[in-house]
Amino acid sequence: MPRNVRNFWIEADIDGRKSAFASGPVRADGGISLRILQRDGGGIITALRVNGYVDREGRITLEVSAPDSANCVGGDAGPIIVRTVR
Repeated sequence: MPRNVRNFWIEADIDGRKSAFASGPVRADGGISLRILQRDGGGIITALRVNGYVDREGRITLEVSAPDSANCVGGDAGPIIVRTVR
């Protein structure tokens, strides 16, 4: 775990890459946006979206969702939302 974790912190290990990617927003009210693409029947879909932001009440909010075009297994439970405070 990094010592200087900001509101959000991403760590990614990608097969075939020499080093991991790790980063977070600079400002205290900064956010993140991540899109994971996946092949689907010869095309490409957005399989997951991750958005992190500070909401109007000052809560640090992370939303993970799969667009309607993604073939989700396990039902339609809507987005996963995690809220914390600084």
